[in-house]
Amino acid sequence: MAKVVQTTLQISESTVEQYCIADGLSLNTGGYAIRLYLNGHTYGSAILNDAAKEVLYPSATAHPLKIDSFIRANKSGGSMTISLQFDGTSVDSETGSWGTGLKDKTKEGISDPVVINSSRSTEIKWHIKGSSTVSRFSIASTRLTFYFNQYAMQPLVGNNANGIQEATVSNASPYQGDTVVFTPKLVQGATWVGWYSDAACTNLVSTDQNYSVSPTSDLTLYAKATHNAELFTCAAVAGANISSVSTSDSTVPANSSCTFSAAANAGCIFDGWYSDESYTNLVSTANPYVATITANTTLYAKAHLSKLNISVGQAEHGTASVNASVITYGDKAIFTFNPESDDYKLYGWYADEGLTQLVSEDNPYTCTPTTDYKLYPKSGVVMYTIKLTRGLKGVAGQPGTWTLKIAALYYDQLTYDEKRYIKTGEFDKIESSKVYGQITKTGVDMIAAIKTSLQVPANTTCAIWCQLSGAPATCFAESGDISLGERNMLTYWPYYIFTPTQDKEYFCYYSSSGACICTAIAKGGIEYADATTPTFAGKNAMFTAIVKEGYTFEGWYSDEGCTTFISSDNPLSITTPSVNKDSADPQDGEATTSELTLYARARSITGRSDMLYFKVNGLYKSATKVYKKVSGTWVEQTDLPAIFSGESSGTASNYVYGGSV
Repeated sequence: MAKVVQTTLQISESTVEQYCIADGLSLNTGGYAIRLYLNGHTYGSAILNDAAKEVLYPSATAHPLKIDSFIRANKSGGSMTISLQFDGTSVDSETGSWGTGLKDKTKEGISDPVVINSSRSTEIKWHIKGSSTVSRFSIASTRLTFYFNQYAMQPLVGNNANGIQEATVSNASPYQGDTVVFTPKLVQGATWVGWYSDAACTNLVSTDQNYSVSPTSDLTLYAKATHNAELFTCAAVAGANISSVSTSDSTVPANSSCTFSAAANAGCIFDGWYSDESYTNLVSTANPYVATITANTTLYAKAHLSKLNISVGQAEHGTASVNASVITYGDKAIFTFNPESDDYKLYGWYADEGLTQLVSEDNPYTCTPTTDYKLYPKSGVVMYTIKLTRGLKGVAGQPGTWTLKIAALYYDQLTYDEKRYIKTGEFDKIESSKVYGQITKTGVDMIAAIKTSLQVPANTTCAIWCQLSGAPATCFAESGDISLGERNMLTYWPYYIFTPTQDKEYFCYYSSSGACICTAIAKGGIEYADATTPTFAGKNAMFTAIVKEGYTFEGWYSDEGCTTFISSDNPLSITTPSVNKDSADPQDGEATTSELTLYARARSITGRSDMLYFKVNGLYKSATKVYKKVSGTWVEQTDLPAIFSGESSGTASNYVYGGSV
């Protein structure tokens, strides 16, 4: 049944730029939707854009039967006229007594020819024109309301039309101005007769098989065609895992063809057409299936869930697996990566072998594939963030420049010299191939905290180093907010070496009470000796010796002759001497450093290389000191090989030299 449909376009400050184009005026300015500042100009327009006309016109060709207009505006100065124009023709014009206060103007039922014949292609605008004495015209808001006739179109089959399968219309609810097409679907071999206004098909309207009309009222038409042959019905039924079915024709003449089509659900494979609901009598596996019809025919379509192949690409630094190599569509696949050690992790699953298309970073990763599916794992070394900080709450600043360094190193590849460079902060002297990465940061902690950080792999050794210019010694701790005596101290010297196992922050400190300069010296059987230095005076230092092959460590001594034994520990942790106040710097009255030198010595696995052994009561014992008479005087011997002059002591004598001669 015909009805009137109403559309409304409201233009305000917040929507004007969405729906209007400015021509010689301003939009959304000064708290108003539309403003014309004359300033020598006498007119301007706000033109409705396509978005506005899509709101007003329900279709591209619809014609309104009437419109209403509303405007709220004011002006400053002389006379002013505002008009609503359709393709340049004014359909509503207001001059009146516009003033400084806002006034509402409304006009209803506008039905000018240019209005009722308009469509979305028509230019519609608010046009403003004023005298030279007018300085400003402002529109706060405006509203347009359009009214359209909408009709009902109904295509039916005539009472005696045995050649018609169905009748359709292109638009069942058109507006005035729209065009609709009535179309019949004929039985194969039928003869078309025409469209009628009555079910009995006595009042012919058109013989056009596809009949076009621009309605001005509701319209019902009846299609008529004739067919003399025997007719059969065709139907399709959607069975298991089938989303939809269709037939090319619902009625066909005997021995004519009908096409049966089915759409399987996602992830399903079509099984076939069956003549029975229990799917026992297979007719065809074709889809679509073209059948020759000799009787009323109903076919049943069925499909089954597909099987998907699931696989995983080659993994590095571990193993990658999936819970099943074949799954049913709709089932879940679970991809899992197991690293070879805690040093490695999964960085993501990728859809391509080149590892460019990231799918997920989850481990394990669960998904529901819809096709055959393969994922490639990307793995690598676990990375930790190591932070180094100087200058936090509770730590007083120190004049001078701090230098903070972090390096990730392949420690097992380092030479002795390169290991010493760690202790001196000379990371740049280490061969670059042995350094994963490093960073240096300098600053003054009295101005702000000094912070730096570095991403380091789990399979490297991390070295940190700090130095304060002018300070006797620096050190590291794991805490940055409590007093020195209570801190969890790591070192009393300027470097720290460790294997990273987690994200960690370390803190730098300095000594105000003096430093100890430590020296380690290698003696017999020692390949390399080293000591932590400088370290805090009165705190601990570490002495380390590398023993030559074929020797065993004997101990640390305080004298070069290795007569004053200190310890057999290797490495050795030892308390450093405090600063000797008696040796004070004459300039400041205080000594700034103390010293500690230790000598490392080893002996041969078969005997000490620089000792003489005497048999006492059947057992060999080492001589504490060896003397030789020279020119009638006994002289202590420190170079025992020289005593024997290359002559073997033998095993039958009462003395044996432990070294080679």
